[in-house]
Amino acid sequence: MAEGAGRRSFRALVGVDLRRMRGHVMRGILITAAFMGLSIVAGHGDMEDVAVVLAGTSFYFFLWPAVAAAMDRHEGGMEFLASVPVSPRLVAWARATGIAIALLPCALYLTVAFAIALGPALGIVPTLGATAVVFAMSWLFTTGLSTLSSGVFMRWGVDILNRGPALLAILGLGVLVLIADRNVEAIRRALATLFIRTGWAWGLTGTLAVVSVLSLGLGHWLMTTGLARFRPERGRLKA
Repeated sequence: MAEGAGRRSFRALVGVDLRRMRGHVMRGILITAAFMGLSIVAGHGDMEDVAVVLAGTSFYFFLWPAVAAAMDRHEGGMEFLASVPVSPRLVAWARATGIAIALLPCALYLTVAFAIALGPALGIVPTLGATAVVFAMSWLFTTGLSTLSSGVFMRWGVDILNRGPALLAILGLGVLVLIADRNVEAIRRALATLFIRTGWAWGLTGTLAVVSVLSLGLGHWLMTTGLARFRPERGRLKA
């Protein structure tokens, strides 16, 4: 009985995310059409320009799950998720599933941009197999990073931006950029060695896969922890 209830709750939670996604997808399509129209009117209608528009507007789809998580934290969505009679881990998996579905348009945009401009510019023939790999890796990579950012907001809310960890992360990123800038040649040689031994395609695919899986796992853990430790504000409870 409990297992059946868990499956029903899982499907119900994914369904909630899908219903929220409908308007999000329509807005994304309208935004894409608007930018595409402006680009054509401005005289930038080549395949490269179309690819730039698609790659740029794909960030709308990418950022939406994190924005939704931040809104849930401060507008009552977390109370609903915490009240579902299943474990926080299962709720987190349902949210991650909803994120993966929500990012299908993002992966599609990036794949089309690769097929019509980036691939030919790099001398890569966009065969069916190569395009399928790009779609799969774009989907996995964006899902992992979006799940991680959503987990951060579900765990701490937007207040994390005003706390020490966020400042340390920003400073750490700045230090990494400085180190990378001073060691560009060493990094290039290391990457070249890696890609020569494994092949650039397998090396890049493997690197993205590792980062994606780690991001997905950490994001799921943050979601689970955030739900398990979530306590509504007193004022909201009284309201």
